[in-house]
Amino acid sequence: MIPVRSFGDRDVGVFGLARSGLSAIKALKAGGARIFAWDENEAARAEAAALGAKVAPFPAWPWIASGHWCSAPACLSPTQALTKW
Repeated sequence: MIPVRSFGDRDVGVFGLARSGLSAIKALKAGGARIFAWDENEAARAEAAALGAKVAPFPAWPWIASGHWCSAPACLSPTQALTKW
C-alpha cells in the first residue's frame, strides 16, 4: 500500500466500502487524511471505523451538510451512485 500524502491533514470522503473503498481509506489514513466514510453495508462500515474513518451518511459529511459541496475531495467506489441522496 502506498500512502496518499497529497491529502494529508485534509477531510476526504470515501463512499462505498468494498475492496477499493477500504483500500482507499488505508492509503489516505497512512498519508494523514481525515476520512469520512459511508456504505449501506453495516459490516463494511464497522471495518471502516476500525481503520480510523469517521462513519457517517453522505449528507452528514461536514462539507456537504454546510453546503460547501466542492470544498473536500471524495472517492466514489466504482459501483456506488449518489442518486438516492
